[in-house]
Amino acid sequence: MTPSGIYCYIAMPFGLKNAGSTYQRLVNMMFKEKLGDTMEVYIDDMVVKSKRKEDHLKDLEEAFNILDAFNMKLNPSKCHFGVKAGKFLGYMVTKRGIEASPEQIKAIINLKSPANTKDVQRLTGRIAALNRFISRSSDKCKHFYDILRKNQKFEWTEKHEQALQELKDYLSSAPLLMKPEDNKPLFLYLAVSGNAVSAVLVKDHEGQQHPVYYVSKSLLDAETSAYDIIYEPRTAIKSQALADFVADFSDDLIKEADLEVQQLEEDKGLWVLHIDGASNVRGTGLGILLKSPQGDIIPQSISCEFQATNNEAEYEALISGLHLAKDRGIRYLQVFVDSLLITNHFNGSYAVKGERLSQYLEIVKKLSRDFVYFKIMQVPREENTEADALANLASSMKIPEGMTIPVIHILEPAIQQEGYEVRSTSENRDQRIQDPSEDKVSWTAPIRDYIQHGTIPTNENPKAFRTKVSRYTLINDVLYRQSLAGPYLRCLEEPEIQEVLEDIHGGDCGNHTGGRALFSKILRTGYFWPTMKKDAMLYSQKCDACQRHANILHQPAEPLYHVSSSRPFMKWGMDIVGKLPKAPGGKVFMLAMTDYFSKWIEAEAFVQVREKEVISFIKRNILTRFGIPAEIVCDNGS
Repeated sequence: MTPSGIYCYIAMPFGLKNAGSTYQRLVNMMFKEKLGDTMEVYIDDMVVKSKRKEDHLKDLEEAFNILDAFNMKLNPSKCHFGVKAGKFLGYMVTKRGIEASPEQIKAIINLKSPANTKDVQRLTGRIAALNRFISRSSDKCKHFYDILRKNQKFEWTEKHEQALQELKDYLSSAPLLMKPEDNKPLFLYLAVSGNAVSAVLVKDHEGQQHPVYYVSKSLLDAETSAYDIIYEPRTAIKSQALADFVADFSDDLIKEADLEVQQLEEDKGLWVLHIDGASNVRGTGLGILLKSPQGDIIPQSISCEFQATNNEAEYEALISGLHLAKDRGIRYLQVFVDSLLITNHFNGSYAVKGERLSQYLEIVKKLSRDFVYFKIMQVPREENTEADALANLASSMKIPEGMTIPVIHILEPAIQQEGYEVRSTSENRDQRIQDPSEDKVSWTAPIRDYIQHGTIPTNENPKAFRTKVSRYTLINDVLYRQSLAGPYLRCLEEPEIQEVLEDIHGGDCGNHTGGRALFSKILRTGYFWPTMKKDAMLYSQKCDACQRHANILHQPAEPLYHVSSSRPFMKWGMDIVGKLPKAPGGKVFMLAMTDYFSKWIEAEAFVQVREKEVISFIKRNILTRFGIPAEIVCDNGS
């Protein structure tokens, strides 16, 4: 951009910071069909390669045709044709592999012993260029790196001179790095010392192993002291892996492994159930905590709508927990209770007194026969705190709003019913749960059919449908979905969906939250349906109270959009800035105009900005220099 206008380069000039990356993108686009096959290009270094001599002229012709199509020229003095080896990116590339540049090796071999820190830095820089050719380079150069440490006084001793001489001897016969081949195995060798970690990638060629790449890393202070790693020699033949294993695996370890395997077999599929019951003047509550073998937890808090003694509450909790485990298809169950009475009743140690307790015990024994493995153990109350807390929750709170753990209500004692009828806290207490199967268009119907009968809808992909349904389960004929956090979410349908939206958004404990907050609150309460996020957003937007009393949103009447210009000086933005601190001549305002395309700015100071000043400014600074613009955008400032 110049005072006389805007210009563009017709050739890439020197000195621009993005020249290299721009050129690399160009050549990648030009030779995209050839890269990795017959050509390799890195900025201005190009190689045309052929596996057979007969194909080389054809490959060259294709490369020249591409260069000609893009009007790109080559410098003949820098071109070499028909060579079997050549320098590329500082390395000697041959048919056999990659060799270090002789000039780089010669620069190190002819280097004199460093006389100061600058010389050591120069040495390590040259070594870094050859790192891939030097085995265990960090170990070989450790003494050089020690000199470069902060607050380290320069001192070139005999050990440094010896390390330099050993490096020169090594580089005098630097190894050839061979290229890897498709479908051929590579071997990785590791070497660890007290100062560095090194590795080499090796290929097997004609019965001999040749390096492909060397890498080495010096260990930091923390890496050398944070781990207590010691070397222990093997006690068996090193060439036989099986013999090593047998020698290292002592009789004690074998016995220990057998015990671990036996324990794993015993624990396979074993679920743990913690239960507790609480009865007080405020009501009767049951706490259930079911744990899977993988550690997943299913909590349940139950409120009884009838009076019961403490012992009866304990039995009710046990029966509810057994029903929960049975509905989930659990076969192996270990029950922990803090009631010694129930444990000894079931084991036969205590005699049962009272007809009601006898009926409860018969129900427990009948349910226990549905499990392959079933055992009840008594634990101290201190070890049963979670179930105890759930029981207290259900007995002390009638309808807790916004709870993560759903509270279920039992209508009558277990000894007065054959099955369980439960309902959620959000339902009307005079209504039973509506059977979702009555709704022919219910979204839960296909899921229920699959869980109960294994039926997959014809319009569904079987694999995808099974994956989706795997998170659902039926408990007491009520559909639940496993949440990410662990608790089960009860699946809702109409009209329950509207009731839940109404209660949580604007009910007794509702605070008219927004759509996203309402959606999160419904999840925490323990409900789910597929369109709940969309429904929550729409419900909060249509709430009459929210529309009347919510804060005014200061948003534009229409969405903002990007203002662009297709060419320089076509569209200008104009604005008046001021008042500013007084400048010479009493000027306190500034009139500024900016080109949308090039961001070029024209500005001038004024005592006051009126119509004539604006017209004069535009004529003098815009029209006479950049031509007549198509648009001038302003905010009607004065």
